[in-house]
Amino acid sequence: MNQVLNIEVDLGVGLAMPAMPADERLTRISFYTETYSLYVHRDHPLSGRESVSCDDLRGLAFVMYPQGFYGRDLIDRWSKERGLVIETIMETGSATSLLQLVGAGIGATIQPSRLIESFQSLGIRAVAIDDSPIREMVIMYRNDKYISVAAKAFINKLETSFQTSR
Repeated sequence: MNQVLNIEVDLGVGLAMPAMPADERLTRISFYTETYSLYVHRDHPLSGRESVSCDDLRGLAFVMYPQGFYGRDLIDRWSKERGLVIETIMETGSATSLLQLVGAGIGATIQPSRLIESFQSLGIRAVAIDDSPIREMVIMYRNDKYISVAAKAFINKLETSFQTSR
């Protein structure tokens, strides 16, 4: 966002940061939203469920990203709003490591719902969370600067690509 505001780049693509105040100089276009799921070992008692509620997550042992990572901060805000305490037994900054820990039966994790497509062989299952955390991807640009034909084509291509991949 700062590079767009400082006119170092024409466009920015990234995660919407709800904790940051909106800057009126920026136009933001949401092009993709994604829910989060609970990831558990295939033998976990919750693995056969189609979905779980926030209450179902109480008392579970979690492996998570460290605090300060966007995904962890999003989950912490979401859980705090619901009176849920995420009991973290281990932290790592690697999605691969988190899912390997889940596959080894060490704990559960909460990650973007589509992440499972990359880790089918680990013996884990993604279970939808009712009223789950949501992350939003946005394109941003300065609304007081000229947007080239190429930038407009890129925005259009990005929106179209993500609409067809849902």
